[in-house]
Amino acid sequence: ESIRWTCLLQEKLGPDYVVVEEGLSGRTTVFDEPLDPDLNGIAPMPAILRSAAPIDLLIFMLGTNDFQMHIPAGNPITTARGIQTMLEKARKLELDRPGGEKMKILLISPIEVTEAWLVLNEDRQIIDDSRRLGKYLAVVAEELGVAFMDAAKTEREATAWAVAEAEKFEITDEEIEAEITRLAEQYKLDVAQVKQAVAGAD
Repeated sequence: ESIRWTCLLQEKLGPDYVVVEEGLSGRTTVFDEPLDPDLNGIAPMPAILRSAAPIDLLIFMLGTNDFQMHIPAGNPITTARGIQTMLEKARKLELDRPGGEKMKILLISPIEVTEAWLVLNEDRQIIDDSRRLGKYLAVVAEELGVAFMDAAKTEREATAWAVAEAEKFEITDEEIEAEITRLAEQYKLDVAQVKQAVAGAD
């Protein structure tokens, strides 16, 4: 639980805010999941949101489960329109704080599906669909006038930054040899013997 992003968000925000998590593994948008009809997201959404009202900010991240092979209707365009339908329905529920501002919405496009997620040699189209979803959800966010974040893009940028930072601290063989020589001379040791001992330790 401590590593879930909703838990981390609650920790960062502190006790003055309440983060209500309503995640469910395998949940789809507006499409029925043939293997488990209860995973259709739009059906229980009104009850779920009303139970959490009033809501100051609705953070909505959904979509990639639509791309499973046994849900033929799911593709980036239809999924984006399905999410638009869900958000329009959420607004009509009037979940705002009485006398306060209207409920704000942050739409997040999920991270990309990778090969590690595929099971039983599933169609690789799932990976491509997940990569294309962000641009269509960006259009939906603009049409609805809601905030938007592309988690896949953020993940790629974070990974690139981490690699770049790691490369800054990469130590070359020459630098290691120079440091061995420096330490050997500092403690009046035989440089050749120290290098041989280090090589043996490797």
